[in-house]
Amino acid sequence: MKYKTLVVMLSLAGLAECPVIVCAEEASGNLRAMTATPSAWTVVAEQESNASQATIKALPSNVISEPKAVSDAIESQSPDKNGRVQSQPLINNVPLSSFLTPAKKAPAAVAAKQDAAPNAPDTRPLWKLFNQHAYDRVEQGIAKLQSQYPDWKAPPELVALLTQKRREQRLEQVIREQDTEALVKLGEQYPEAFSCAAIDKAWALAAARATLGQRESLQAQLQHLVTQCEKEEDRLATLYKAEHWLSRKEWEALIAFGTATPRTARGEVLFQQLVYQNGVEDLALAIKQHDNARVDSLFEQLQPEIVARKDISQLLLVAWHDFKLERLAAAQDLFATALAMEPQNDNARYGLALVFAREQNHEQAITVAQGLPAGDAGRNDLLLNAYLALAKQAYGQQDSQQTLNYLQEAKQAGALPRYASLMEAWSQFGLGNTTQAAEVFASLYRAQPDEESAAGVMAGYLKLERADDIALLATTEPLASQYQHHVAAGLFGQKRFFEARALDADTYGDAGGIAAPQAGAGVALRDKSGTQGLSQLSIRQVPVLEASMPTGSHGELNVALREVRLDSGTLSRDALVGSGSSGAWRYSPTTSTTGLEPRVSWRDDVWDIALGVTPDNGEVSSRPTGYVAYQSIGKLANLTSSLYVEPVRESILSYTGMRDPYTGKQWGRVLRKGVRFNSLQQLGNNWSVSATLNLEYLDGESVETNRHAGVFASVGKNLDLPAFSYAVVGLGFNYDHYEKNLSHFTLGHGGYFSPERFVSIGPALDFLTRENQQFIVKGRLAFATVSIAEAASPWFPGNDDGNSYASSKNNGMSYTAEATGVWRINDRLQIGGALSERNAPQYKDETGMLFLRVLFESRQSVLSTDLPTRTFNGLY
Repeated sequence: MKYKTLVVMLSLAGLAECPVIVCAEEASGNLRAMTATPSAWTVVAEQESNASQATIKALPSNVISEPKAVSDAIESQSPDKNGRVQSQPLINNVPLSSFLTPAKKAPAAVAAKQDAAPNAPDTRPLWKLFNQHAYDRVEQGIAKLQSQYPDWKAPPELVALLTQKRREQRLEQVIREQDTEALVKLGEQYPEAFSCAAIDKAWALAAARATLGQRESLQAQLQHLVTQCEKEEDRLATLYKAEHWLSRKEWEALIAFGTATPRTARGEVLFQQLVYQNGVEDLALAIKQHDNARVDSLFEQLQPEIVARKDISQLLLVAWHDFKLERLAAAQDLFATALAMEPQNDNARYGLALVFAREQNHEQAITVAQGLPAGDAGRNDLLLNAYLALAKQAYGQQDSQQTLNYLQEAKQAGALPRYASLMEAWSQFGLGNTTQAAEVFASLYRAQPDEESAAGVMAGYLKLERADDIALLATTEPLASQYQHHVAAGLFGQKRFFEARALDADTYGDAGGIAAPQAGAGVALRDKSGTQGLSQLSIRQVPVLEASMPTGSHGELNVALREVRLDSGTLSRDALVGSGSSGAWRYSPTTSTTGLEPRVSWRDDVWDIALGVTPDNGEVSSRPTGYVAYQSIGKLANLTSSLYVEPVRESILSYTGMRDPYTGKQWGRVLRKGVRFNSLQQLGNNWSVSATLNLEYLDGESVETNRHAGVFASVGKNLDLPAFSYAVVGLGFNYDHYEKNLSHFTLGHGGYFSPERFVSIGPALDFLTRENQQFIVKGRLAFATVSIAEAASPWFPGNDDGNSYASSKNNGMSYTAEATGVWRINDRLQIGGALSERNAPQYKDETGMLFLRVLFESRQSVLSTDLPTRTFNGLY
């Protein structure tokens, strides 16, 4: 194929008119057109038959180089979004658009040529239409002339300019419609249209390539713009825009390319601002990605410039980052620096106050926060939380008044949270404002029932002795359970264990042996001094068998059987006994016996009822025994009332009866039939008084009846020892009076101690270790001064023969020491025992016992009801 060369030359002389066009005809080889003047610019394009694209030849240095001919240049005069007109290709410092404006007329040379060729069509109307931007009509005119003049060809310069305008229109349409794919194709076809001279279009092309992900071509284009564009502002603007198109790494590489380009002083400032902006954006990204090591590294590099620029936003960004990482010292320093730079910066002040609050420096937090604008939500929250924190500290130190002071300040900043209202109520309670505290607790509980407000209601109303008010509120949980637990605890403290267990099984269900089926066996011994064969007495209860089972949830049934062995020693032949006749005994005197003593009892926390008989095999037939006791517990006093019929276990005569060794007559087996009242009243401050009144009627087989009255009173103080339910030191007074002295062993006498007057007074210690433990011990240690007066008594009461026993008086000291205890061996096994010694001027009495109890339900502790009280009392 032949080569074609198109030489376009525009002289400066023709800038106001149409440029001069010189066309070279086809020729073999390479044809070259040379410019006529140094001011012209030339594009030489040669195309070989097999070439795919134009090859740019080398141009003289005095010629401005563009990729193609003028017809391919792009007019670019529209302002960008900043109102700045972008640069465009120049020809001798004259914009290219000056050659393409519609105001141009047809070149004079063309007109002259047309005048010289009268057979050619007149093309001046086409040029006119072109200058009027009527490009469609130009094309229509060309087509019309070609149809009229088949051999005619349109002027090449007109065709080139028309092609140029059509391309420009297409490019503007693609950009307007944001057709990225079409724009990229145009960029590949006409790269010269997207040069530095048409910077806006170059940016549009870059944006399109970024959208389509053409990373390599995008980076190459941007690198070219940043390094090759002459205008400094275009290079800098490209860097700023490229941030949105490139990854961080790619953008930083582009900045590095831009570092080598020359800049003015103003340009250097803008470039350094860009570098700084890149750094702080890296910093922000590292913070967002929680890359703490990179944050520290970047901030160390940037901090001097951040401070120098007084870039408070960056200081606060890093300060909040440090705050979230609990690096409070660093955060405090940065917040303080920012606040020093700008004292009115509320963000810095708020952050500094928060740091102080987090460091528990609440006073300083309050000082800083007070500088925030009044009514600021953050200010009020800071002050509220700081004062609440100080109130909590004071509350923890049990400084109720200071707690209330801080809470009052907190109220000025906002509404108190619930926990603070509870602190306020407890502080009022601690200061003795019980009524106010109780009402606040009740209000809080009504609003939101919870454990603490329920505890406050309990504490307040109980202190005010307004338990009925608690009962009115205790219809919901948790107060219902707390109140029930309180009632159960009170019952437990009153030894009403059945009721406590029934109310609060979780707490007391496995306490002690109550309500547990059980069985036990033991031995009990007692030795009382006296005259052998008469007042001396040895009791051996071997074995003692017991079994218990619950009756419902509030009671327990007990069955006991004892084999009782009695022995009074050898009776002297000279002893005055029975009918008192002289001579030989016709019957063996009764100095020992063995019999069974059964008993059935039932008890709950109020009633205790028992029914039994005296031992069989005695000289006098068995007699029924028993008792009924009722316990009443009130606010002022505890009262126990008892009715009872009990044997008098002071001699064989009084217990089971004797046979007269002279006549064989049987007499004795005395029973006490009486009523007893026991009262205990608490006086406050651990002081108490107690009193007991006994009124008894005594009779037996062929024994003179008798009456007895006894009074006991004491005052004591509980030592309030932590390991004891009580440990009371007191002073006791006792008085007993019997109507008759029936202490002798002749017929009509009962063989029991029955003084006309018995008075004792002295100190005592009574104690009981704590309930619900692994063991429990109850004991008494007492000393007394004793005065005893026994009245004269006939030998045979009711059959007085004129003989009598003389009266007597006796004074001296007595003491009592006794203890009973139970130990829990494991969940189902208990062991217990008792020791006692009573010493008075006329006798000495010693007791001991030991037992083993098996429980048929698991129990975790022992109680005072597990003590062997019944067995122990069965010895006296």
